[in-house]
Amino acid sequence: MKKTRKSPVRKPAPKRAPARKPSSRKAAPKQPANATTAPKGGPPPITLGELIARLGDPAVDPKTLIPYLEVREGDRHNGLAPTLYPNPEVVRTDGPENAAARARGDIGLGFLNGVYRTRRRILFEETRSKRPDAPILLAEGDSWFEYPVFLKDVVDCLIDDHRYNVFCLSSAGAELKTMLRTEEYASYLKHLVGEGLKVKAFLLSAGGNDIVGPELAKLLVKFKANSKPADLVQTGKLAAAVANIEKGYREIFADVHKVVPKLPILIHGYDYGPALPDQGFQVPPLDGWLGKPMREMGITEDKVQQGIVKIIMDAMNEMLRRLDQANAGVPDVHYVDNRNVVGKHWHDELHPDDAGFGLVTKRFHAVIGKLP
Repeated sequence: MKKTRKSPVRKPAPKRAPARKPSSRKAAPKQPANATTAPKGGPPPITLGELIARLGDPAVDPKTLIPYLEVREGDRHNGLAPTLYPNPEVVRTDGPENAAARARGDIGLGFLNGVYRTRRRILFEETRSKRPDAPILLAEGDSWFEYPVFLKDVVDCLIDDHRYNVFCLSSAGAELKTMLRTEEYASYLKHLVGEGLKVKAFLLSAGGNDIVGPELAKLLVKFKANSKPADLVQTGKLAAAVANIEKGYREIFADVHKVVPKLPILIHGYDYGPALPDQGFQVPPLDGWLGKPMREMGITEDKVQQGIVKIIMDAMNEMLRRLDQANAGVPDVHYVDNRNVVGKHWHDELHPDDAGFGLVTKRFHAVIGKLP
């Protein structure tokens, strides 16, 4: 199997001359960070302050900002989604005009991701003023609810549908334990209710960051000849990990229902992603969260990798399915089954592409549409 790239990956990379041969895997040389002219055929340069302003402005199409950003393979700051950095080829970060922007935070440790999150809050206020009667959804979650810039995730699709006003707390890379520790969902639910607003449902996406990456390797055993997927998963450890995630879910349910009794809560599992290293993925971490831990355990065969992913995703999904009130689980909890929905529409090993997220969002619409 081919190895993932070691060099920084940008999407799309500005065109440069001379053109690289298709077989080359070397990164194109960068211009100095002080560049005042764009690479030939590239976007016009902007300052760091301008980039920050555009990232936080919901009127700006985020896809137009891709040339001004870069993400780096091996960066794990944001878990299952990329950490955003300014592209030094077309973003000026020096000079007095950028002093204020630099002072706002460390742009190398998720600062730009935080800026991007603010656009959701601004957009909520704008859409609520335009559609005051539209139902309000409160969303807390991980990168399936907040994947920065490169994808239209579930919440983006819900917002674009114009049926709901979505107040989103989600953050790419968020772990369930972090959500429990901060309890933002409970605080903001109190705030919304205190403002006299009626929340139709609470949407939760969590658990993925708690069970993949280095944690995944702990659930596996070293590959031996003729091993089948079930032979390579430590079922006891997997069951314990899933049980711990279930405990966290139940705590969140209790917190939410203390604020608004009987508030409908939607939970969901993930689809079976392609845990393979060479799928043409463009944005790191590529397959560093499923494929890499398996390769480190000597598990390199495509079908075996995919079989392991199915076992793990089924364990998660079956736990969540049991929590559904229809299965004598927790009252007012509704499970959205996303297995076998995405098909070939994958952006990377764990995230659907825009079309795939659109298919997933239809599942959410179907459940929300049945709520009182």
